[in-house]
Amino acid sequence: MWQMSSEPFFNCGPFADAARNIQEFGSNLYAGHYFDTTMKHQRELMQEYEEVLLSENKSLILQKQEELEMCESMIALATKMFSYIDEYAQ
Repeated sequence: MWQMSSEPFFNCGPFADAARNIQEFGSNLYAGHYFDTTMKHQRELMQEYEEVLLSENKSLILQKQEELEMCESMIALATKMFSYIDEYAQ
């Protein structure tokens, strides 16, 4: 049975450069989508949190605070992904 190798097919030359560029492009596209989605989610959570603050429901306020903290952690992770991709590309 045929299996794909984990090593690149082209190790040198223009096709190797193209393969690296495609990999970098795909990684950047994924990281950008992840970051954008996370930022949209954070805006929604912030709006929900502000609404919950007006209701003065302490358990719901705590829940929204935890969700916001988790979202901020995801943003920090996305930022690290971007910096890793930048370091890897250089």
